[in-house]
Amino acid sequence: MTTQEAPGSPSRKGRVHLPKISSPFMKKKKRPHHKEDGTALDEESDSKDIESYLSDGVTNIKVVVNGNSGEEETPKLAHPSLSSLLIMDVDGDQRIFANAEPVRISNEWFDMDMVVMLRTPNVDDDKAVPGSEWNQKVANYFRPKQRRFEFQYQVKLKKKPDNKELFYAIQWEKPVKMGLLQRAFVTACLAFLRKTRPTVHCTVHGSTPNEEGAYEKPHLANHIEVGLDRVVITKPGETPPDLGGDIVEDLDHYKQRKAGKIKIDFNTEDTYTFALWNANVDWIDWKVVGIPGIKSFDLKSVLGNQSLSILLYMLDKERGNHHHYQKDLHTIVHLEMSCVHKHDHKEKEKKGVLGLW
Repeated sequence: MTTQEAPGSPSRKGRVHLPKISSPFMKKKKRPHHKEDGTALDEESDSKDIESYLSDGVTNIKVVVNGNSGEEETPKLAHPSLSSLLIMDVDGDQRIFANAEPVRISNEWFDMDMVVMLRTPNVDDDKAVPGSEWNQKVANYFRPKQRRFEFQYQVKLKKKPDNKELFYAIQWEKPVKMGLLQRAFVTACLAFLRKTRPTVHCTVHGSTPNEEGAYEKPHLANHIEVGLDRVVITKPGETPPDLGGDIVEDLDHYKQRKAGKIKIDFNTEDTYTFALWNANVDWIDWKVVGIPGIKSFDLKSVLGNQSLSILLYMLDKERGNHHHYQKDLHTIVHLEMSCVHKHDHKEKEKKGVLGLW
């Protein structure tokens, strides 16, 4: 297996530390899709409030670069198309900026550097605004590829997860209410997903919440070993891959891992570099695209005003992959993604409720 690795912890080069931020939507641990009083953001005026928050997030936050507390910058969006997207590290209460320098997330389980890369319009249109230097770097990386996004993580564990299995997941809070047409499209999407990623554990409705926590929230989850697109294990004394470019995994290791023949013995000595990408989810436009036989559709038509959570969590091995009950999840990363759309109501009426025709 080809491994590349760090002398004890992920590379600190170019790392950006974002401070905790407060917003009208995060008080008392409320999520960005709730107002200060905890009520859901359902009205058009609420969307304008979020837009105002997104703007404040761009102009009013100070960041510390490369661990130097004396060197402060005001973060700028890497590209104008990213203005409607909000990515939050929920547990750390900090905003994550896409197409920017690696961000450090630390908790009791690990130190992790993370990069979020999204396909901005200048990837496919040479005349579009190029954006920041980092955005141009991401655009050059995406240009020969089909993928719409890529998340890269570089992790150094602080504790060994004994008798645990690690999963990544997309999760949302409430069951989706679907009509006949919506159900048909979602069913087709899930069939495509199961065909391309057969070990996925999913439920679009979840189960009824109870005090014991023996219920599932709606989610799509998969084993890290099988589901992630790249897994590189770097031994002590070796240099790990740089984030923001190609993560190269040994081909034999990749094939065995995808076939379910490799179980990673996670430990506190090695450094783990993960990559997850997809060509069918466009976070910037908040759409599902490129699924054979299905026209692109807006995620809001299925989720309503819900945000989506990107999770890394552990389950006890003896539980298997049958039920992902809330009481059994040991969450180690929780990112939340929200998007504000400026709808043209006449176009919406003309195209239909789903915007699918």
